[in-house]
Amino acid sequence: PDHTRRAPPGPSEGGSNTDDDETTGDEPDFELSLFSSALVDYDYIMRLLAKYTDTHFEKVKITKEQLLDVLAGSVDLMNEREYLKAFIEQELTQGSGMSEQEIRQRYVAFKDKRFNQQIATLANDYGIDAAALERFVGETVKLRRIDEETLRELLDHIDGWKQRKAAKEGLLARLAPLFDLLTGGNAIEGLNAYVK
Repeated sequence: PDHTRRAPPGPSEGGSNTDDDETTGDEPDFELSLFSSALVDYDYIMRLLAKYTDTHFEKVKITKEQLLDVLAGSVDLMNEREYLKAFIEQELTQGSGMSEQEIRQRYVAFKDKRFNQQIATLANDYGIDAAALERFVGETVKLRRIDEETLRELLDHIDGWKQRKAAKEGLLARLAPLFDLLTGGNAIEGLNAYVK
């Protein structure tokens, strides 16, 4: 998804650079603006994660629980929520000193790896070639519609039309979150016929 909208800069990006009481006064405002903002988007989360991994994290006072709370309340990040949550839980350590750019790069790599693992799991569960399933997902996202013929070919090895129908519904139900993620929440034509 193309995340081009940017949230307004937090108060911590301005204000005094001194180490006196003015600086400590900035921190609560920064936290309040982050956790109460209705404009939490992808870029904002990346900046927030950089704050979380800041080597001076004891001054920032952002906890993992607060990060997850922000994600839970973000409508803009609904499709990325589970990936980001897993990324925070598995990849980030408070005070590890990662830059925003490093976090962005690591998150993209994490998302690619997780996507490939999900495809491999689904392919194994339904007896489908993983490369063929990945191509099906890619074409579906590109065309924004389910290719019935390709879907039929993927599951043609399953005996019995009832079993194939159940497999189609099960496979597409499990692919639906991936489609949401890859299309930014845009509808896939024909998906509703299988996923209620």
